[in-house]
Amino acid sequence: FAQNRKRLPPFFFLLNFFFFFLCPTPSIMATRSAVLSLYKQCLRSSLQFHSYNFRNYALRRSQERFREHAQETNPERIQELLDVGRKEVGLIKRQTTINRFYAADELVIEDPTHAPPLPWMNRV
Repeated sequence: FAQNRKRLPPFFFLLNFFFFFLCPTPSIMATRSAVLSLYKQCLRSSLQFHSYNFRNYALRRSQERFREHAQETNPERIQELLDVGRKEVGLIKRQTTINRFYAADELVIEDPTHAPPLPWMNRV
């Protein structure tokens, strides 16, 4: 029976290898999309701070935390980190609400009209 079967070209074996061993599983893809979604939520929430210093600190801290755990491969640990991240997004949202109650004027750094002219602009 095995002799009567046609032999498949070698690239079919490579395709099988690729799809079964190299393609990420749906759970990995779902985790990746959840992590990216959480990262976007962190950045968007951080941008809601009225205060320049709080805003930059929250952005920097969010980016550092995600870079710190970028190479994590353990699914249980990734799920724990996602739960911690969701709690931190809630914390950032609460802090931005409080920060808006006590908003002050913008700093000179934030006002584009006070920016010094760039040396290569307005040359005659």
